[in-house]
Amino acid sequence: MRTGDVYEEIKGSIVDVKPDLIVMGTHGRRGVERWFIGSTTEKLLRHSPVPLVTISAAGDKALSTPQFRRILVTTDFSEGTADALAYAFSVAQENDSEVTLLHVLHDISADVAGKYQDSLIDGIRKQLEGLVPAGARNWCEIVMRVETGIPYRIILRTLEDEKVDLLIMNIHGKDMLDRALLGSTAERVVRAASCPVMMIPPMNRKGRMKARPGKQRVGA
Repeated sequence: MRTGDVYEEIKGSIVDVKPDLIVMGTHGRRGVERWFIGSTTEKLLRHSPVPLVTISAAGDKALSTPQFRRILVTTDFSEGTADALAYAFSVAQENDSEVTLLHVLHDISADVAGKYQDSLIDGIRKQLEGLVPAGARNWCEIVMRVETGIPYRIILRTLEDEKVDLLIMNIHGKDMLDRALLGSTAERVVRAASCPVMMIPPMNRKGRMKARPGKQRVGA
């Protein structure tokens, strides 16, 4: 038990405990609760050196025993994608899960969408196929999805449509654009997701701890 500023105390616990995973509950979507998500969970999303799992009290599955039968992994092919997939297939192997890889196309011009969308989607599907570990299809059902639209809306819709049990997203980069994208996509998804969300930071980078699934955890 620690007292003080929530974020600073969690940071202190991370230094002391050196966890491989942080599990954190989110509170809701109104008033002070919305501010709490922005001031604490958002900071952890941006700065956590290890994977972070958020579980919403408002989620339909929050009170049930986790059974990760359907896992959704979002990817934009950025740095950290391989780390997110490593965690996804590790969890899938332990839970006999189906894994869906989702890429969302956004900010494409009408001209590109009209003339080249089919070939663009085919190319992205091939890229997604290239991310699948060798032999994974022998024990795991894998689905590829390429959608167009606003990323956080597509992700949330997919969670509902596919009855996803666990969402895995990778956190990437530290420049201003990445921070803006994190605020507009990951934070919105975390706030509204109906299932647990696992955020994976880039592993083995300077200033970040090397993390492996399955050892110590810090809960918040």
